[in-house]
Amino acid sequence: MKTSFLKIINNSVKHWYLHLISGLLFIATGIYTFASPLESYLALSVIFSITFLVSGIGEIVFSISNRNEIDSWGWNLVFGIFTLLVGVLLIVKPEISVAMLPLYVFYVLLVFAFFMIAVSTLNLFLPTYVISVGFSVEQSAFVASAIMLGVTIGKVLLGSINDRSSLAGVLTSTGLGILGFVFLLLGTAGMIWMTIGGFLFGWAYAGVTVETALLVRTVFGTKDYSKIFSNISIALALGGAIMAGAWGYLADFLNFKIILSIGIVLLLISGLIGLYVLRVNKNNSYAVQQ
Repeated sequence: MKTSFLKIINNSVKHWYLHLISGLLFIATGIYTFASPLESYLALSVIFSITFLVSGIGEIVFSISNRNEIDSWGWNLVFGIFTLLVGVLLIVKPEISVAMLPLYVFYVLLVFAFFMIAVSTLNLFLPTYVISVGFSVEQSAFVASAIMLGVTIGKVLLGSINDRSSLAGVLTSTGLGILGFVFLLLGTAGMIWMTIGGFLFGWAYAGVTVETALLVRTVFGTKDYSKIFSNISIALALGGAIMAGAWGYLADFLNFKIILSIGIVLLLISGLIGLYVLRVNKNNSYAVQQ
């Protein structure tokens, strides 16, 4: 008997584009929120509801149309009905949609925390990278010291920067981290590049604890800060445990330069998430004042 995977491969899937449209709709919702004026927070509650409604309808149509091609079409149908009902509920009672948005932001911050800790765990493998490109064990230890110096200075200065501007803090931590990876990639040209790269990477490492904590405080305030941050700290711990093993596994198959390039992408995404969260928080504050 063919497996579900092979069955899907060997048969044409009807209305496959519905999933694509659903995904693009969610992406468009995020882009609109980030790029639109301050009042977009109110508009987002409506768009949030419509997105669930349209996605649910698309899932139902897709599952029924492909009931003969997909063995697990029933689960897709159940998910579609559930998503549709959520969309209807949010349209009938828009106040629920508004109330759900902070929860949405919370999960976005979980992703931010996971990506940042994923980048920081690369610290475990950087000495090996330094040695792999031709430097000595002593020189790799020097780069490790430069990283720790960057972490120490970064924690102090990032705190000061965030007191003035959370936006500047996010850009500094992720931006310098990206530059650090670039210098590390250029490190084969000389030890000075490796050292500078390690120091700048330390700022991204420092951002794991500093930026995550300060973003939570900025977005959710001090009232429930300890409870919310303790939950996000779980993501940090899990992310660190998972990615420490994942990077080690990838290092057996991928060139270190590819892994460092992945780190750049993760930091870039983290920076965008930070900007997004701050923008939504600003919109929320504006809406409350109105």
